[in-house]
Amino acid sequence: MSAIDQKLFEQQVQHGIRRGLLTAIKLGLESKFGTEGLKIYPEIKKIENINLLETINEAIKSIETVEEIKKFINK
Repeated sequence: MSAIDQKLFEQQVQHGIRRGLLTAIKLGLESKFGTEGLKIYPEIKKIENINLLETINEAIKSIETVEEIKKFINK
């Protein structure tokens, strides 16, 4: 595999991971907070940082309010 092919492959993998995390976050927000949770999803969808998306996804399990998630978005 050439260096260009390798880079393209890595980009596709990262894209797939990001899409999966966004789906999980959207489902988590909706199931925990209903339509109120989904109101912040457009802001989350703009995040490109995979590590931050992973952190948000994990945080949804333990947070109590939508405001707590907003703190992650505004970092």
